[in-house]
Amino acid sequence: YNAIGCMFAFHYLQRDEIYGVLNGVSAALPQGAYFYGIVPEQGRVRAFRANSLCTIEVVDDSKYLFSLKDTLENSHEYFVSRDHLKREAGRCGLELVMWAPLDQWWLPYELNEEERAIANLYVTFAFYKI
Repeated sequence: YNAIGCMFAFHYLQRDEIYGVLNGVSAALPQGAYFYGIVPEQGRVRAFRANSLCTIEVVDDSKYLFSLKDTLENSHEYFVSRDHLKREAGRCGLELVMWAPLDQWWLPYELNEEERAIANLYVTFAFYKI
């Protein structure tokens, strides 16, 4: 593969499980390939204020409950930080080359204020296989 993507998945892994996934991704990529994805970022999740579409309840330092109106109720999810993901990926020969708010990609789409607040929870990332 020249690229592997992982969208909306890392927040379902405990911190100690992330290395195993990244190691498997790295093993499947040739040098010069990319690993990219989307993940809710810890700081953005902690700063979120509930609205009529979404609530987040912090359980402890590692996890939170995520609810999305008419879709998901009290989903157990784990915080993902840029520093932790970068450190674990580095151990696997993956170098962080992009970390950007997902909301910059939503500009062409019509989102109301509450939908935009939810989209702002997420960041896009890209790692380069060294």
